[in-house]
Amino acid sequence: MSTFAQNSNRVPAEYEQRSLQALVNEDQKTLASLREQHARRQDEYNKHERMVQVSQNAAGATRSLKPCGESINEQARVIQQTYQEGLLANQCQEAVSIMPTTDKFLDDWQVAIEALVVVSNLFGERIKDAEKRITEAEGHQQAYQSLTDQLQKSISRLSANCEDLSASIEQKCLGLLHPLRRLPSEVLSLIFEQAVNDEYYTLKGQLHENIVL
Repeated sequence: MSTFAQNSNRVPAEYEQRSLQALVNEDQKTLASLREQHARRQDEYNKHERMVQVSQNAAGATRSLKPCGESINEQARVIQQTYQEGLLANQCQEAVSIMPTTDKFLDDWQVAIEALVVVSNLFGERIKDAEKRITEAEGHQQAYQSLTDQLQKSISRLSANCEDLSASIEQKCLGLLHPLRRLPSEVLSLIFEQAVNDEYYTLKGQLHENIVL
């Protein structure tokens, strides 16, 4: 706190005012720089916070897709097994003789099964890719979360510095004021009202004395 602000019973000399004003000007420049840094850090924080959310969403969406692919692969395995153990194993010559379309029916199913095998293999590859993507997304999420935590601490420190410097500037500015002007407006208002009342009652008393005389 400024010694001039503490010692509010005197008016600062001109050289003291110049010195204080120079300090205030320097502090105001520093405060403006701190606020610019604060704004930049806040922008960086917002961007990194967004990337945390994006990474989290990517991991979550991929994680929910993985069991779907696994379910399809399991169903494909059941279909292949049923085809091999059920349909093919139970097609005897008699069935072919009474249903001439049996060979074509089996051929069509064989084509479908082969296509299903290809699709199943693709899903298997995608499932492996999904596992890698989940790991990668979680890694990005952790990295961006660490950055946002650091930025949050930096923003908090800058906010505290801005508040401290603003308070310091306010105290220095008090040292530039006449002692009366350093008082809050509410206090000055009370002083003014009291002075008016004192003057009123004094004049009223004098008027009464003149009348009596």
